[in-house]
Amino acid sequence: MLNEALRRELLDLRVEDRRVRNELADASELGGPYVRRMEEVHIRNAPRLRALISNGLPPKAGANRVGM
Repeated sequence: MLNEALRRELLDLRVEDRRVRNELADASELGGPYVRRMEEVHIRNAPRLRALISNGLPPKAGANRVGM
């Protein structure tokens, strides 16, 4: 299992992504061009995710449905 702080950070990124996605879906704003609000979330999350990937992620066998 990965460190709890990293697990929490990844889950927090996912929660924010899903929150915005659900708001946009509820407002029928998904399904067309890339929505600026969703793009903003992805731009905010991308540097951290890139850093994690460049450091190497655990093998799939070490992860589960709710994080590491």
